[in-house]
Amino acid sequence: SFLINIFSADDADRATRQLLAHRPDGIIYTTMGLREVPLPAALEGENCVLANCISRGASLPGYIPDDFEAQYRATRYLIEKGYRRPLCFWLPEGAIATGERRRGFELAWQEAGYSLDVVRQHHMLPGDEHYTDLAALLAPMRASGRPDFDVLICGNDRAAFVAYQVLFASGLRVPQDISVMSIDGFNLAAIQDVPLTAVHVPRDELGCEAVQMLQQRLLRPEAPAGTLLLHGALAVRESVRRIRPGGGRTAVAREGLYDE
Repeated sequence: SFLINIFSADDADRATRQLLAHRPDGIIYTTMGLREVPLPAALEGENCVLANCISRGASLPGYIPDDFEAQYRATRYLIEKGYRRPLCFWLPEGAIATGERRRGFELAWQEAGYSLDVVRQHHMLPGDEHYTDLAALLAPMRASGRPDFDVLICGNDRAAFVAYQVLFASGLRVPQDISVMSIDGFNLAAIQDVPLTAVHVPRDELGCEAVQMLQQRLLRPEAPAGTLLLHGALAVRESVRRIRPGGGRTAVAREGLYDE
């Protein structure tokens, strides 16, 4: 097995040549975050599978998370638990995952018979330094001490960790006063002071499926191509509680995986 890191888009051709020099049986092209990539021309005709990325016009098999379905199911779970005034802090506009997650949220919300007019939705700006913009978004709540939302839906775990710090500094409790949900599911989410309810992004599954597809294509080069979606389950932890009619909150949900 060979692992080669690509540090810029211009570096992909060099990495491809280096990899092909070892005459591999197959190549997995993957990225840290779901994105569209221009594939090096040298990969044409090679046994290559995409994982966590897409490439327009490429006739290659690939696997990506089903962000639409993940957020749709997570939103249905929140509605089932009684939440009606969500605040959403999505990742930057234009990202593939962002659009699919917001679309899944909005469909689930409207299917339940609720108006999007009561939902506050914001997008962070591109760049890691803008995760802390969530603190400014929550500043009016800190000043009044009375949040006007009942659950905060974060674009990923890093945003949720920023939210935790702001909420705790404001004297608010999670989930007794405000519930928090994320979509990411890193292991760190489970070991916070209040373990974070989060949709699991199926990273391990993406890798496993990509390897199995490489093996299939070695045996059957004519194996069909196309992008396949992998579902990630919702890990239910202590950061979300059921809301009773009238606004009260019941006991913390037992930790586990939620799947309809």
